[in-house]
Amino acid sequence: MYIKEINKRNKPGGKTFKYFQLTEAVRVGKKTMQRVVLYLGYDSVLEDKDKRRTVGKLLEAKITGKEELSKEFLKVPARITKLVDALYLKYLQKNKSEEDKEKERQAEEARFEPVDLSSLQLSDSKEIGAEAISLGMLDRIGIGGFLERKGWIRRDIDRARISIVSRAVFASSENRTDYWLRKVSGLMELFPASTVLPNRNHLYKASSMLYELKDELETFIYERLGSMFDVDDKIVIYDLTNTYFEGRKENSKIAKFGRSKEKRSDCRLVVLAAVINRQGFLKHSKIYEGNMSDPETVVDMVTNLDGSKGSSSPLVVMDAGIATEDNLTMLRNKGYKYVCVARSKPGKEDLPKDTPPFVTEDKRHGKIKLRFMKMISKPDRWVQVESSGKKKKEESMHDKAAEKFETELKGVDKATRTKGGTKRIEKVWERLGRIKERNKRVAKYYNIEVISQGNIVTRIKWNKKKIKESRGSGTYYLRTNSALNSEKEIWDTYNTVRDVESTFRCLKTDLNLRPVFHQKDENVEAHLHLGLLAYNIVAPIRYMLKQKGINNAWRNIVLTMNTQKVGSAELETRDRGKVVIRTCTRPSREVLEIYQALGMSSMPVARKNL
Repeated sequence: MYIKEINKRNKPGGKTFKYFQLTEAVRVGKKTMQRVVLYLGYDSVLEDKDKRRTVGKLLEAKITGKEELSKEFLKVPARITKLVDALYLKYLQKNKSEEDKEKERQAEEARFEPVDLSSLQLSDSKEIGAEAISLGMLDRIGIGGFLERKGWIRRDIDRARISIVSRAVFASSENRTDYWLRKVSGLMELFPASTVLPNRNHLYKASSMLYELKDELETFIYERLGSMFDVDDKIVIYDLTNTYFEGRKENSKIAKFGRSKEKRSDCRLVVLAAVINRQGFLKHSKIYEGNMSDPETVVDMVTNLDGSKGSSSPLVVMDAGIATEDNLTMLRNKGYKYVCVARSKPGKEDLPKDTPPFVTEDKRHGKIKLRFMKMISKPDRWVQVESSGKKKKEESMHDKAAEKFETELKGVDKATRTKGGTKRIEKVWERLGRIKERNKRVAKYYNIEVISQGNIVTRIKWNKKKIKESRGSGTYYLRTNSALNSEKEIWDTYNTVRDVESTFRCLKTDLNLRPVFHQKDENVEAHLHLGLLAYNIVAPIRYMLKQKGINNAWRNIVLTMNTQKVGSAELETRDRGKVVIRTCTRPSREVLEIYQALGMSSMPVARKNL
């Protein structure tokens, strides 16, 4: 939207009148036309082009529901703010819906009637809060308009909107979602009365149709979120996760056995790769075969970054599993900057610089020591990171593994003194070998002695070696080819990788991407893509809430919002008989704070008499 200056003359040679109007470009068929959004009249403030542009931005922000963000970035005088408020009020009056007018009319004609309080009955209560904020964010992003421009009919657009919101609020199968929409959720009350409740087959079809537009949808949503939230595209984080299948999936081309991050290596897997920015917004995603190793996916990722419309050379942040020497060389050759955890330790000739370390704290107030390295054997700038928190974690993991190892050794020792137990020396050594293989991380720290009489073992003894830092040093190394100046900048930049970890946690836990029950590959891909679309409305909601100090996980936000219900109240009156009123419950303080942080109405369903 922009403010257009109009000069009009009543008659030839007559006086020229100047006024302004808020205008936007709209597409009608294959043509682009200008549509007048609001007649603004004349105000001297609008004579100045810069002020006029500022007024236009603020007014558009109010109309599209981004007021709180605009005020953060545009510091404007009170005179302009007052003008914008007056023009926005004018806009609201002009665009007042028939429903709003009817509500005002009913308020003016409010009547008080005698009622039988004992006749009060509440019925048909359904959840509405989480559905309201999810649908509100979906419509702010404008996915419905995007699908309309792609030639979709209104019925299919509404089914797609219902599918995405349902997955965000109630992450389950299409079959259970069908039941949830009919019995539990008030989502359909946020749609026009003419919208037909979809069944599970409609939901299957909607997700498949959305998947056909995957790449275009991802680009549109990311660019739209960029315009809404002033997205930082200078840093992108790349990582992978996998999800497993329930079922055999023998004829699948993408479901393969691989290393499961959920310890479900007995199930076939698919790999999901994601590129996100530091605000947690999804830039690109791709589904790979389950046996695809992490480093093999980087070439695809860089190809998509090359073709993106964002920053021409973003800084790529990766974890150690992806940062092979070949991948880093490829990134350097293509002109990309990166920050990653080194997969290997520096050589003996590589030493920390003879300077005091920079000391900082992590989020849990653990001490972090950062120090640049003098690197001889390998390229890039290296930073040694000593973390007290990581050291404690490594020590805890070591102690747990050592306890498990010693428990198994005790079992072998006990068997040598138990009737029927393993006593033959070759069998005992065989058992010990298997135990060492299972516990090889800690077995090297133990001396084990087998005491025998001839071919029969009578006792097993062990003791722990005295090796300095055997339980973990808490040290790791970062490497980068970027121009970041300080150790702190490099460490802070790497820590943005926590954003993608948070994304995967939300996808797999809150949005229930695991396990997958679909049997056909195309349905699997559509199922995962629908989860990603749901994440694209969850991420901006959480981002806006964090700006207001509300840091809850999405699952907790849904639980909080669904304390608000929509239901019917029935009362017997003396003059009119039974009266049935359909309305929302009053939001609790926590629900109201969320609505206010998102700039949405706290009463998503208008009160009406049935």
